[in-house]
Amino acid sequence: TDQKCYDETTLEFIVDDSPEVYDVIMAIQCDDGNDDTDGFSEFDTSNVTQTLLTNPETSITQSLDDFSVSYQYLDENGNTINASELPNPFNTKTQTVIATVTNKLNDSCTITKDIEFVVEDLPVANSVTIGRQCDGAAGDDSQDGIFPFDTSNIQQTLLNGQTDVTTYYYDKDDNFIGNTLPNPFETGSQIIKIQVENNTDQKCYDETTLEFIVDDSPEVYDVIIPIQ
Repeated sequence: TDQKCYDETTLEFIVDDSPEVYDVIMAIQCDDGNDDTDGFSEFDTSNVTQTLLTNPETSITQSLDDFSVSYQYLDENGNTINASELPNPFNTKTQTVIATVTNKLNDSCTITKDIEFVVEDLPVANSVTIGRQCDGAAGDDSQDGIFPFDTSNIQQTLLNGQTDVTTYYYDKDDNFIGNTLPNPFETGSQIIKIQVENNTDQKCYDETTLEFIVDDSPEVYDVIIPIQ
């Protein structure tokens, strides 16, 4: 009509901020705890959320007032857990934790980030023994307390086929003997320490001891019976 009567309304366009996530690098750790062969290690997770939300170039941290964080991980029993925080300490085997950051005003604005937790297995320092010996049984001075032990089988028994490891031998005073034992190894009675260490940056190791025993040999002396 000529009057051109009309009504009107408004339409609002809203663009919500999408969260940003940043790399969280967890250092590889050695298997530890009461059982150091179970594949578990305890990680310090106190800075994980802060690192996840903080731009490393500007040091600006996204506020938890604006964004929520959740983590999906496997607990010690293998159950899948979804939580707003990781346990601290986080006792875990090697696994990938999924972190999710979401805009609290718009849950379609979300982003995920993988966080790798890696536990390195320890090498095995297998038990080694060596027979006790009598002082002087090798034909040397029978009163010096030293015996030349045959150590030719020690390294093989200790490692039992393991490779990519280095061995370290220390005497009873913690002095470094060498990466292998001399053969023969001339020593008195003592307990030495042996470490087997992975050839990795983490240098995870296991250790054992080896006891050398040199027993006193009896002495005999001439008995002179006077002629009668």
